[in-house]
Amino acid sequence: MLRKYVRQLRPTQEKYVVPVIKVQSLLIEASSGIKFDDLWKRDNLQRFIDKATSGELVDSSNTKIPAINFSNELIKVIKTYDNPPEGEDLIKFKKLFKDSIGSFSKIPKAENGFSSVKGGKPSGAQWEALIAIAVNKISNKKWNEGPEWEDVGKFWGEYEKPSMKLGKDFMDKLKVTELVQLGGTTAGTNPKWKGSDKTPKTDIIGSGKKISLKKASGGQLMSAGQAEAISTFEAAMSMYSIDSKGKKNVESIIDTIQEDMGRMTTRGTIGSVEKIKDSGKKLSPQDMAKVQEMEGLQLNAKEITAKLNNLFSDEVFKSYFCWEAATGTVKFKPSPDAVANVIVKFQETGTIKDYLILDSPQVAGKTLAKGNNFFVSFKTGAANSRPYLALRSKNVKVNSIKKEINEQVSFKEIIKEELQKEKMTLSESVFEQLDEFTLWNKIKSKVKGMSSQVSNAIKRVYEAVMKRISEVFNYIKTLGEKMISGLLNFLGISVSNVKISGGGNFPL
Repeated sequence: MLRKYVRQLRPTQEKYVVPVIKVQSLLIEASSGIKFDDLWKRDNLQRFIDKATSGELVDSSNTKIPAINFSNELIKVIKTYDNPPEGEDLIKFKKLFKDSIGSFSKIPKAENGFSSVKGGKPSGAQWEALIAIAVNKISNKKWNEGPEWEDVGKFWGEYEKPSMKLGKDFMDKLKVTELVQLGGTTAGTNPKWKGSDKTPKTDIIGSGKKISLKKASGGQLMSAGQAEAISTFEAAMSMYSIDSKGKKNVESIIDTIQEDMGRMTTRGTIGSVEKIKDSGKKLSPQDMAKVQEMEGLQLNAKEITAKLNNLFSDEVFKSYFCWEAATGTVKFKPSPDAVANVIVKFQETGTIKDYLILDSPQVAGKTLAKGNNFFVSFKTGAANSRPYLALRSKNVKVNSIKKEINEQVSFKEIIKEELQKEKMTLSESVFEQLDEFTLWNKIKSKVKGMSSQVSNAIKRVYEAVMKRISEVFNYIKTLGEKMISGLLNFLGISVSNVKISGGGNFPL
C-alpha cells in the first residue's frame, strides 16, 4: 500500500524508468534457483547450513521451509565436502537435498543471500534500499520485489546480516514497520529557490517518518554550491522574520538604522569638523571628541552590514538556517514528502549511530546550530538590482506602495528624486560613483551652519527624505516573512556569499 502511495506521488520520476533489458535480467537473477555448485562459492555453504537449520531458508514463493536438524544426514554429508561433489557422491547429495529441502530450482539464490560473485560495495542510495528491504522483511511484508530489490538484490547475499540488524534498529528506535525509498528521485521545489538540486531531503519514508539517511563516516545535510547556500540563508531570513524574537530583533535593527540616518552632530557642522580632522595639527581633547562624534555619525555600507552580521549571528537565526538545511521545509514546500522529519546516521556494520527527530526549529534547529556555523558576505549597489519597495512620491501611502509594487525605488533613488524636486541635480556619472550612504552623509553635512537659500533647499531635501524613510521602514515592519529581504533590498544590499562551517553530530 505504501509503495502504491509513493508511486502515485511521483509517477514520472526517473527512478522507475528502468530499461526493460535491465529489469528483465534482474528479475531472472532474483528468481532463479540455486545450482548445487553455488553452495561452494564464497560463504554460501555456511549460510545454507545456518538458514536450513534455523528455518530461515525460503522457497520461490517466499515461504519459509521447515527447519532441519543438525543431525540430518544432508547436513552431515555436506560438511564432508570441501569442493562440489562428483560422480556417485553428487547423486547421493542431490537425493538427500531433495528429500530434506526440495528441488534446487525452487530455492531462490538472491532471496536466500547466496551469491556466486562479489556484488561490490553499496552506495549510500543502495543502503537506503537495503534498510527498506530489511524492515519490510522483518514486518512480513513484500520485500523481494520492486525497485529497491531490483537495485540491490545482488548485494543481499553479502549484506543481509548488517541490513537486517539495521532494519531491527530502525524498527526499535524509530517505530517504523514499513519503508520505501524516496531518495535518488527528484521533487518539485519552491519557485523562488535559486539552487538547482532537486534531490529530496527524505531518503526513505514510512510509518509517518520521512528519514534523511547519512553514513556515520560522512555525509552532509545540504548540497554544496553557493546558490544552494544563499537560498538556504534566504529561507532562514523568511522564517526568522516571523519568529517572535526574530521580528523584535529585526525591528530593533531597523530603528537603529533609521536613527543613524537622521542623526547629525550638535557640535558644529560635519564640514567644519572635517576641516579640523584634516588640518594635520595636534588635536585638543575637545576637537578629538568632535572628530570621534562625527565619525560615529558617518553612515556607510560597512556599518550597515556590521549591524546585519550581528543579527545573523543570533542563535535563533542560526537555528532556522540549520533547520532549513536539514529539513528542506521552504525548499520543498510544493513537495511535502521530500521534507525530512528525522535524520539518521548509520554504521555499515548494522547499527544506528545517532538520530535526531526534526520536531521544530526551536528544538532540533537549536541542537543542529550548536555544531554548525556560517559566515555571510554582502555586496551593495549591485547593477540592475531592483529594490523591493515602491515609493513614487513624497506623500506616498502604504496602499499605493502595495498597488504600485512594480515601480520600485531604493534609498538612493529617493535621495535623487528629492534633490531633483529642489532642482539640485548631479550628473549621472557622479551619482553612479557615490553610493547612497556617501550622498546622504554629504547632505547631512550641509544642513547645519548655513543660512543661504541653498542650505534651506538642502534642509527641505533632508526632511523630505527622512519622512519617506520613516514611511518605508514602517511599511517594512509589516512585511511578515519578507521583512529582512525588504530591508536589504531597500538599502541596496544583497547576499553575495555564504560560507558553511560544519561540525557536531550532524554537520552541514
